[in-house]
Amino acid sequence: MRLSDEQIIEGLRNRNNDTVQYVYDHYFRMCRYIVTSNKGSDEDSKDMFQESLLILIEKVRKYDFKLSSQFQTFLFAIISNLWSKELLYRRNAENFAERQVDIDLHYLKIIEAYDKQLSSSLLWKCFKRLEKECQTILNLWWKGFTQIEIAEVLSFKYGYIRKLKMNCDESLTCIIKDNSELMDVFTENPAMISQTSYA
Repeated sequence: MRLSDEQIIEGLRNRNNDTVQYVYDHYFRMCRYIVTSNKGSDEDSKDMFQESLLILIEKVRKYDFKLSSQFQTFLFAIISNLWSKELLYRRNAENFAERQVDIDLHYLKIIEAYDKQLSSSLLWKCFKRLEKECQTILNLWWKGFTQIEIAEVLSFKYGYIRKLKMNCDESLTCIIKDNSELMDVFTENPAMISQTSYA
């Protein structure tokens, strides 16, 4: 079941354990990606996520709290800022100042990179569920082969390849639609549909 941003906020406000688990299941991997791609460890990721959740719950419990952005963006901003402060604490201030980047732009770039990586990985898993014949045909198609050329390579008639490719496309579409995790990525970031690959 997918929760809306409003349902997540309401659940956290009421300290609902199922909502907390939902947030962990759907967003911890992103936290780990932010931290580990910025000189952090898996253990750091867990610490940052737990601390971010506590801050988040404290914020949403305030009577005047209003979510002015997507929940994902709000949570990741908290995580990024926390990790930035942690890095500042760990490093020499002068060395850190030389390499410091704008946090807002930085974490948005990380989110974009993560979404591309995640969607490509999930798409590849969907692709691997196809019959081998479909995998071969679609691979050739994506490499720029025409259907006539594919028929020649595989020693099939053009009409057969034309029909088979259409069936393979439909099969892959159905598999993708059945992958709730992948559809979540596309729902939150529609632009990812045109930016993903199977490589």
